[in-house]
Amino acid sequence: MSKEITKVLIVTIVLFTPSLIFAKSPLLQGTWEEIVQLTDEFEGADLDSTKWNNIDPKWVGRHPSYFEPSNISVLNGELHLTSREINSQDSLLPEIEKGKYTHAAAAVKSKVKVKYGYFEIKAKAGNSKFWSSFWFYDHAPESWSEIDVFEVVGIESYLVRTAHHFRSSTFKGTDKDHLRIQREDYDFNSTDYHIYGLNWDKDNVTWYVDGEEVFTTPNYHWHQALYMIFDTEVNLVWPKIPESNTLPSDFKIDYVRSWKRKDECEATTILKNKQWKLLTLPCDPAGKTVEELFGQESFGGSYLKNWLVYEFDPLLIEYKKVALTDQLEAGKGYWFIQLSGKDIEYTMTGAALSKYQRIDVESKGAAPIWNMIGNPYPHGIQSKDTRWYSEISKSTMTWSEANSQNLVHTSVFTYEDGEYVKKDMSDLETRIAPWSVYWVAILENYSDSPVYLSGDGIDWGKFK
Repeated sequence: MSKEITKVLIVTIVLFTPSLIFAKSPLLQGTWEEIVQLTDEFEGADLDSTKWNNIDPKWVGRHPSYFEPSNISVLNGELHLTSREINSQDSLLPEIEKGKYTHAAAAVKSKVKVKYGYFEIKAKAGNSKFWSSFWFYDHAPESWSEIDVFEVVGIESYLVRTAHHFRSSTFKGTDKDHLRIQREDYDFNSTDYHIYGLNWDKDNVTWYVDGEEVFTTPNYHWHQALYMIFDTEVNLVWPKIPESNTLPSDFKIDYVRSWKRKDECEATTILKNKQWKLLTLPCDPAGKTVEELFGQESFGGSYLKNWLVYEFDPLLIEYKKVALTDQLEAGKGYWFIQLSGKDIEYTMTGAALSKYQRIDVESKGAAPIWNMIGNPYPHGIQSKDTRWYSEISKSTMTWSEANSQNLVHTSVFTYEDGEYVKKDMSDLETRIAPWSVYWVAILENYSDSPVYLSGDGIDWGKFK
């Protein structure tokens, strides 16, 4: 049976008979969408360079093995990470310390980072003393953490699942002295194919093997975006150097599939010190007030003294201070400034908005009037994901179509790093970034035509 047919059958079972498959799969709860950049069936002739690096750009590998790009291949619908003894043809040998490395390993690292989701691979470990591993990692100056979905020594039937926390704003650890949660299995047949899964959210980290939950821990520390990595390596401590007659060995990955929750939302932005920021809320504010969303003293001091939020009244053409007890609205633009003395990373969490969001705008009828419209989603959308809607004809219009009827101007303006930037909404590929707000000129003929923004590529031909 081909992989494609198998994939279709799995989808059918999930939709119609969930009791027949992984009863505890997180995909059976909530609403999920695929993370395209971290999903691959490995059906091509080569590794997809738009998604993956064929080496770890920041790490040569653990002595006495190093990561050799030529050890990465895609064969018969699988990703192969080959482990072997070095030879004179290895491409990186002239660039590393000669005599230090005896074995050539392999590493594939994602080009994007991810925080939270459900991740699954079908894989078979190499049948040697090389470790075969699937993990998440990033090492930044202020944040350093790791989640190992599995580390397997195939020939030893040994499997390890670990979550490491090295460094954060409240904890300063080292490579050897840090926080660790670990689960080991000593009788695991890793040289067969298995489906390994990880469900990582803000509350828990849970590991799965072949659809069964095998380990879970509260998420005490793992709230940092991480890279996805597959690799092999030799460990001198245990199980030591592989025997020559077991090499080369291949760590084979049939697929990797990744999803994120659509009914949950989390987005982060940087609020710079003493710099005005034009922003909108990327998650459903759910009627929350300014104080409930930002806190009273989140920016080194009290509201009005150390930080402030303004809104704009299109009809009066004036700015107004927003009170701590005022509720903020989805899709509406706000001016924000903070004077804490440092740049602050602000994260909003909450529910994701529905597949489309209606935003009403103001007009005077006789003259153009400026409105602020924001992207209410935690990801970027494009001009083609927005439509003006006529309540009279019950039909949607692109920006160009609305402009031809003198309803709205296609040139809009946003505010980035202290200056205004012009964008052309007649170009259907124009990107509207998360957190971003745009000044939109409503023209003379406008009358009760709200704008709709779509968060998931709605079919506008069927929109009602």
